[in-house]
Amino acid sequence: MEPLTPFGGFSVLNALRTVKPGETKAIVIQFEPFNQQIYEEKLMIYSNHTVVSVTLKGTGVRPEVSISLDDGLMSFGNVIVNEMVEKSFTVKNVSSFPVNFELISKVSGVENKSHLKPFTLIPAQGTIKPNSDY
Repeated sequence: MEPLTPFGGFSVLNALRTVKPGETKAIVIQFEPFNQQIYEEKLMIYSNHTVVSVTLKGTGVRPEVSISLDDGLMSFGNVIVNEMVEKSFTVKNVSSFPVNFELISKVSGVENKSHLKPFTLIPAQGTIKPNSDY
């Protein structure tokens, strides 16, 4: 086999073995793009008598979302002890493919008497369809 381009996005994961007449062997190809672009490369496999080529093609995409918050801040203001305030915000998927998300609170806050976390994020995870919002 001819080596693939080192930063071409494609790599062969398994070792090539001798293929006897009538046998088949799987070749495992990995696609790991480095940039948001179209990748195309020829995989050339040689035998004693023939050459076989397979065109490998893939598109590197980048998930992109936007959040509808003024200045990136969601202020809850003053909240009375044992009361609750709910606020919503919108996450828009501006990509052309579904994006999975997971909300994680990076602020632990002060532990309250009932030992509950000060912030509950609902839903904690989900999928946003292409060009849609949640």
